[in-house]
Amino acid sequence: MKIVAAILLGLGLVGILNAADESQEPERHYALHIDGRRHALTLDNAIELDGTYTNPEVVLRASATRTFTYAGLVFKYPASFSWDAQIIGPDHKVWTMASPNVRIIIIRLPIVMTPEEQAAQLVREFSQGNPRITDVSRYFSGRTLRGKRVSVQLASEHFNLDTYALPTKTGSRLIILHDQPPAGKPISGEGERAFRDFFKTLKDTEGPK
Repeated sequence: MKIVAAILLGLGLVGILNAADESQEPERHYALHIDGRRHALTLDNAIELDGTYTNPEVVLRASATRTFTYAGLVFKYPASFSWDAQIIGPDHKVWTMASPNVRIIIIRLPIVMTPEEQAAQLVREFSQGNPRITDVSRYFSGRTLRGKRVSVQLASEHFNLDTYALPTKTGSRLIILHDQPPAGKPISGEGERAFRDFFKTLKDTEGPK
């Protein structure tokens, strides 16, 4: 959470949090498989099963992903990731989905902020970690999304923070991807899988069609 707190402080978004529907963690889906037949389940809701079963083979399976649907964005992320939502105001929102070494952070701001400006802010926040800024890009929805990477080395801890911006009518929508790769590697295996699936499933319902 230290990295997320640094981002929030830099954006001036630390304050009293207001409860909102957008703070709710996306649902994880479950299915009951009985003799090979799949029955979708919803938590705390009963289902009625047709037929008669004799010594059935029963398996309960949980979905490997959850689906994020806030800030005009839809994408899948690993269901095992933790969830944190900070709803400061109608246009001040930060969502964080994280494992110990990988984070997907979505930020909605009432002001315009570019990846360059966000990277400069991160450099100031992590000035003791010899931060370096480089260009990064990802292919998304038929176009190349360009951003900035801040690489930080704090003692034995090395991590990268990639920032991208998506178009919106007012303010800003930022994507920050945090990864802690092993020594000598540009990205961790977990980060590579999570970010690949993120961009593969990402849909922008606010941006230009």
